[in-house]
Amino acid sequence: MLKPYFQNETVTIYLGDCRETLPKLSNLIQTTVVTDPVWPNAIPELQGSDRPQELLTKMFDASASIPVVRAAVHLGCDSDPRFLQAVPDILPFFRTTWLRYSCPSKKGRLLCGSDRRRLSHDN
Repeated sequence: MLKPYFQNETVTIYLGDCRETLPKLSNLIQTTVVTDPVWPNAIPELQGSDRPQELLTKMFDASASIPVVRAAVHLGCDSDPRFLQAVPDILPFFRTTWLRYSCPSKKGRLLCGSDRRRLSHDN
């Protein structure tokens, strides 16, 4: 049995490897997937950094058995957005939002001060 990470009267959050978690959620009515996948240009030490689009594709493949109506994909500001081609056409692009951080971090020679995410919604 899959145990929620957080739950109240309006939302249930599951935390885990989506390839294992999503197929267990087929009893849901509507689902929003919020994911912070391995990005293109991720640090090489991060597991899966050599195949980010493949992993995002597998995540959406794993969600095929549940009624996903929207998805939010958190994406690094220096990431190649073409890897979002893994998002199914049924989830049309809605917007990109820049999220400011109060304290930038250093990623190699690049100083990161914000990230972006891809939002989609049903029509």
